[in-house]
Amino acid sequence: MTLTMNNKLTITVEPEGVELTRRMKLYERNQEWMSEHGVPLYDYYPGKYVVVSEGEVFFADDRQEAKRPARKTHPDDKPFVIYLPKEKYERTYAG
Repeated sequence: MTLTMNNKLTITVEPEGVELTRRMKLYERNQEWMSEHGVPLYDYYPGKYVVVSEGEVFFADDRQEAKRPARKTHPDDKPFVIYLPKEKYERTYAG
């Protein structure tokens, strides 16, 4: 992205690269898996970081510790990471 300021604002957005597009699709696939299958994980892993990579679940107390085995097992994937709170409460997301 290019940003030029000289009494006018010019923003140029370059097309996404092939590799970025590929990685985003992998991440979105893992995010969708969590959306479809993740509800029971809130009961199993409260207070943990949960990582989904190629439909496989990894968890740990620390974000990086949870990602490490996912990256080792699926090095070409882009894992989805989420923290599952200990307390259950309803969330509303507005968009």
